[in-house]
Order: sequence, then structure tokens, then C-alpha cells
Amino acid sequence: MPTYRNNVQMLYRRLGASDPLKHSMVRVKARRRSTVGILANTYESDSGIWAGGHLHLVETARRWADVQIVIFAPKIGRRDFSAALPAARFVSLPSLENSPKALNFCYRAVASLLKLRDMRRCDVLLATSHFLPDVLPAVLSRRRAAIIVHHIIPLRGSRTTRRNIVPMVAERASINLIRLLADVVIAGSASVRRELSARGFRKAMVVTTNGVDHLPYTNATTLEYQSRSGAVFIGRLHPSKNVSDAILAWQNVSREFPDQRLTIIGADAVPSYALELRQLISELNLTAHVQIAGVVSQSEKLRYLEHSKLFLFPSGEEGWGIALAEAMRAALPCLTYDLPIFTEIFPVGRVVVPMHDYVALAERAKELLRDESHRLRYAREALRLGKQFTWSRAAKIEAGVLNSLLGKKTRPIRGFLPAVARTGEEIL
Repeated sequence: MPTYRNNVQMLYRRLGASDPLKHSMVRVKARRRSTVGILANTYESDSGIWAGGHLHLVETARRWADVQIVIFAPKIGRRDFSAALPAARFVSLPSLENSPKALNFCYRAVASLLKLRDMRRCDVLLATSHFLPDVLPAVLSRRRAAIIVHHIIPLRGSRTTRRNIVPMVAERASINLIRLLADVVIAGSASVRRELSARGFRKAMVVTTNGVDHLPYTNATTLEYQSRSGAVFIGRLHPSKNVSDAILAWQNVSREFPDQRLTIIGADAVPSYALELRQLISELNLTAHVQIAGVVSQSEKLRYLEHSKLFLFPSGEEGWGIALAEAMRAALPCLTYDLPIFTEIFPVGRVVVPMHDYVALAERAKELLRDESHRLRYAREALRLGKQFTWSRAAKIEAGVLNSLLGKKTRPIRGFLPAVARTGEEIL
């Protein structure tokens, strides 16, 4: 007959313990929870919709079990993070309020080192971006650290590169620090992983994903929802988003469809550019056809998605494109420029035109508005693909990375790629 002692040994072997005789049930139950320190030092409040990286942080971290979370961020983030993650502890990092972004960016990177003692109380650190204010304290903390790399600024041919020299130079320094001192890199896409490998990275790397199930399914799932009209753009009002191309394209669309309106949602990331957009609308006499709604709440954003026929997104530079995923969850066909990252993440549900060809953008929009059956075909593809992007999947991938850093036995960590991209066929 098996003894109690043998039963305990068998149980621990199944749980993966190396030597069950050295453990006891009391010790396992009394073991303290591991502490994960999350660096969100590049946080900036938009007073409304979360930026993609911070939405990713909140939605993954709230799904982790059996860990204590400490968030290190500028004090401006306390209200938002405390509301989203009430069980987490918040540690304020130094920041220069009401100062130029470039100056504040450099100051945060250096001044955050004053909080190294607090960071060393954590068992493991996760930097939510690869920018210097997040990376520098993470790699100097003497704690095992994982770095999320969502997107790398292009070296050439980018408006962002020309207008943001300081962040670009700081990024190069940060990339070198990651290469030398980080333990694991979490890539936002397979494209980022390939680019890092091409730059000589030999670190352990895993590909994560994003989710859109923070948005509820309502009228968006009814493809033939009769209240749909016009198009919507959601994103920062920044030159890299090519919002002016959307306006120029809609000038052409409105000639044939004067009753269809384009609504532009997003924060003024560059005030001078936002002013240019408003002037362009006025100069083209489009005030009746194009509306800049600015920053809206999540519920208002969902309402705009539900009531639109198209998602117009002519961005020229993206790390992933969570706005596209949200639009697809709302069963919206997406019109975009030909970005390689979109080909990887969103292989269906999109109408693609050459970069900066807003004339072609307008023509394809008119085709979809003319033919409802054609539009619904893209809408079905978009909805099927949008259902694949779940925060639980992203949380599982990143929890696996953290567990490996904590020395916990885990299954092999696999990255994410949409099923339709793996098989070349439509899913579901």
C-alpha cells in the first residue's frame, strides 16, 4: 500500500519540484508572492484614450496572478494607473512638468536612477518600452529585466526621425544597453524581432501581441447594422499618421458622397500640426464633411466605431496598429497604406494602397461605399481576424517570460502570429 510519504513525493514530482524531500506543504503555502516592478517612465497623459503601450501594460498586468505589482512612473500617471490597477503599488519617478518634451525625456532617464533602491526591492523588472527612461534604470538595477520593444524608429526617410532627433539618438543608446545588459527582449512583432536579430542581438527574444477584448461586443457584431455611415480615423494628430492624407482623400470622396462624413479622433500630439489640419479643412471647404472630434472617452470611441462604415488609417509609421485591431473588432473594413508591419499583423480585412497615394485611397473608399456587398466581405474578414487579438494571450506570453526570469519552471514560450497568417486561409 502506498504510504502518505510516497503520495507526497509523487505529488511534488508531478508539480516539477527538483527534490520533494526538501519541501513541505506549509512552505509552499507560506511562500511570499513575487514582486514585479513595471517601468512606465515614458508615460504621458492624453486625458482620454490610452496610448497603445500603456493600454498593453494595464490589460496584461491585470491578468497576472500570484504576483505583487509595483508601477514606477511619473506622478502624472498615478491617477490613471491607480484606477486601472488598484492592487498595484505606485512609486513616483522624477519628471519636469511643463517643460519641452526632449528636455523632460533626458531628465527622466537620469533622475529615475534616484529610485534604484525601490527597484531593487523587486524580484524582476519589466520595462514597458525600449526608450532610455525605461531601459536605463532597468538594466542598472541589478535585477533581472525584460524589455518590451514595440517599435524602432527608422533611421532614414521618416518624418518622425527628422522631427525627433533627441529621442532617436537616445534610442540608439538604449538599444546598445539592451544588447549588453538586458536578460530578455519581448518584441512587439516578428518584424521587430527580425530587425533586432539583423542588428546583432543574441538575447532571448519572444514575440507578444495585443488585444482588443477590452471593447465590448455590441452593435459592432451586426454587420448589416443600418445606422452605419461615413468613416472614422483614430490616432494621435501627428505627422507620422498622415492625417492630412485622410482629409485630402475625403475631399474626393465627398464629391460623390456628400452625405458621408469623416470623423477624426485623437489628441493633439503636435499642436502646430493639429492647427495645420484644421486650416486644411477650412481651406478645402470641408467643414460639413470632415470633423475633428479630438479626445473622446472609450464609450464615445466605441460609438463612433459602431456607427461608421469604414476605418481610414493612412499612417506611415506603426509599431503594431492597435487602432486597426479595434476597428476590426467593430467589423470595419480598414483602408491603409502599404506598411510591412500591417501585412504581418493584419493580412485580411484591409484595403491596401501605395504609400502617400491619397487619390487611390479615395478611389478604394468610394468603391466600398458604392457596393455594400463588397464592403461586407471585408467587414467579415476584419471581424474574424479581430477576434484573435486577446489580452489573455498577451498576458500569458509575458507571464511566461517573467516566470522564466524568476526561475520558475514553465513550458516553452512561443510567440504570436495570427492564424490566418500561418495558414494563408481565412479562420473561423
